[in-house]
Amino acid sequence: MGARTLMKIAIVGGGFYGTFLAHHLGPKHEVTLFEQSKELMNRSAIFNQSRLHAGFHYPRCLRTIAQTNEGYPRFVAEFGAFLRDIPRNVYAIRRDGKSRFAELKKNLAPYPTRFRETTAPAALKNPEEYEAFLEVDEKLILLDRLRAHLVAGLKATVVTGAEAIEIHSTTGAVKFRDGTVRKFDRVINATFTNPNLGLPIESGFHFAYELAAMVCLDSASGGESAITIIDGEYVSLYPNYEGQDTLSSVRFTPFVRPTNRMELEDAWRRRDQIAKDEKVQEKILEDGRRYLELDSVKNAHLWIAPKVKLRENFQSGAPSEVRSSGKVISVFCGKLDSVYSVLDQVRGLLGEPKA
Repeated sequence: MGARTLMKIAIVGGGFYGTFLAHHLGPKHEVTLFEQSKELMNRSAIFNQSRLHAGFHYPRCLRTIAQTNEGYPRFVAEFGAFLRDIPRNVYAIRRDGKSRFAELKKNLAPYPTRFRETTAPAALKNPEEYEAFLEVDEKLILLDRLRAHLVAGLKATVVTGAEAIEIHSTTGAVKFRDGTVRKFDRVINATFTNPNLGLPIESGFHFAYELAAMVCLDSASGGESAITIIDGEYVSLYPNYEGQDTLSSVRFTPFVRPTNRMELEDAWRRRDQIAKDEKVQEKILEDGRRYLELDSVKNAHLWIAPKVKLRENFQSGAPSEVRSSGKVISVFCGKLDSVYSVLDQVRGLLGEPKA
């Protein structure tokens, strides 16, 4: 006799978090995963820096450090086949930045995070402007392969082209753009840009919205090195899963800052033209050249994705958070390896033991 189905659950939002939750909850529950696009994990989930974090990237946000350090070993254990080591992965701490090396060491001290002091990367300009260089074990997530693995292994019903426009916390009813209404025992809202759907106003999140761009370019190191400059309006150069590098700029990667979700979605539809008009690629490359040797740039193009941040952590961190009301569990999606913190909280709200 098969395992008993505990609950009929809707997961709204088929990005990384929604697909991951369906992957873990599907074997035990009757799960339906709804995604408004034609395929799963096709926006922010796939067009990002592909970094498996270990707490260095947001040195002033203790919640982000805690979540990524909790999730890092679990991510490696579950998805190690979809990770790649970066032999020379360096964080460069600016003397004029917002964080000091001593502060970073203090904030990371409770965790088994490994780093060693090293010399300046050859591609870094003006090394005397830096306090320290740390070689770390953060990895590259092969997101294209991971997406294929998660989607192929889902034990859940997947419905694409289904945009939820209302979620009722008292009844568990979800209304879709085409007018259909379906009821569930629990509704997990894992939409990246609309996690307030289904929450009462007083329980909602407060967001800052962005359209964010990175420049993809042929890698001078063959994907063997990464440079992340912290902590302030600097740049990062990191391998991606397509064999190039991604260059991001704190100053120019956010190139549209809408005031609400509707403006964000409107900007998303016009993203390529806006980026062209604003010369976003040129600005990111120019900013990158202030800090890095980028004399020969080949096959450059943009990756663009919508981005949502908690307003209270807008400048210093990117933690995940879970809130609930009635039959609704709403997830704010942070870094990819923070998903395990969310999974544990969701399981707790469903009455399941922590894995």
